[in-house]
Amino acid sequence: QSRGWLPNPIGGVLWFGVDDTATTTYFPVYCGIKEVPKHWAQGHGSMREFSWDSAFWVTNAVTNWAYSRWSDMIGDVQKVQ
Repeated sequence: QSRGWLPNPIGGVLWFGVDDTATTTYFPVYCGIKEVPKHWAQGHGSMREFSWDSAFWVTNAVTNWAYSRWSDMIGDVQKVQ
């Protein structure tokens, strides 16, 4: 997303998500970012072990839960995307 009316460090933003587009949470990555927050950083957590400290695992848990009750949950999930 390009927002020319804002200063360069925050004018450009990428909305990043780590799971399926319908259920992920989107996190703004501004073009002036110097470091990724630790919960989103590569190497934070393991691909084989669930961790509440890893944005990937928390998002994945919500996605998997939503799949089991799609019609009941998708509206709530999309409200907070």
